[in-house]
Amino acid sequence: MTSNCYIIDTSSLVQLNRNNPLDVFPTIWKKLEALIKENRLVAPKEVLLEISQNDDQLNKWAKNQKKNV
Repeated sequence: MTSNCYIIDTSSLVQLNRNNPLDVFPTIWKKLEALIKENRLVAPKEVLLEISQNDDQLNKWAKNQKKNV
């Protein structure tokens, strides 16, 4: 059986965080983390660069995911 793989962009993560903040909806973010660990969710390097322009929860989360890969 083949698993789906996904590519995510900055606007998707920003919008997700805006509508489903990390601290309010941790389950959604844990599921994304699981996909990342399974190499089923990836993002271009530019996404981390764009997200890192803000010092917020999303920036910290994204940097942590980079360490976990």
